[in-house]
Amino acid sequence: MLAHVSWMLLGVVGLTLFGLMSLQAFAFVSFVGFLGLVALTAPTTRSPEWRRRLKWFVALVVVVFGYAVFVRVAGKL
Repeated sequence: MLAHVSWMLLGVVGLTLFGLMSLQAFAFVSFVGFLGLVALTAPTTRSPEWRRRLKWFVALVVVVFGYAVFVRVAGKL
């Protein structure tokens, strides 16, 4: 958890420095950090039950992000 919070704080600083700070950009950076930490901390042997349920959460967030991108692109057309 500390690693993810650190990643999010670093994301806020980076987005602010580059003038890209928005809620959507922050959510995207946070989710990318979350995916990275999930991949880096994946066990090599048998996964616990909570870890197996994590794939459903990731899938849900990917669908929500996909919908948000679709709505944003459709609004530009």
